[in-house]
Amino acid sequence: MQILREPKITLIARPEFLEPAHMAVQWKGEGTGGERLAEFAGRVCYMSQKNPASRTTRDYLENIKKQGHGSVLEHAVYWCGTARGSATASSASATCMNRRRTS
Repeated sequence: MQILREPKITLIARPEFLEPAHMAVQWKGEGTGGERLAEFAGRVCYMSQKNPASRTTRDYLENIKKQGHGSVLEHAVYWCGTARGSATASSASATCMNRRRTS
């Protein structure tokens, strides 16, 4: 029997973004699948796929946070499993994301 002294967190799922050809975004800079998904969701929501401000993905997401439009970030969710004590089962109910709503 394995005894865990600290909780063990295991990544179970992460976003994979598949850009639709008919709704292309003019990307600037690098980004992970989750970052691209969040940016895409925001750009479609605010109809700015052409990237008029020429922001990089990082700059775009920072601006979204600064403006308080955090719901855009909820599209990119990473699921984790946790194991505590001598339990061998993982729980997929916990997320690696800790977001507090302000509105």
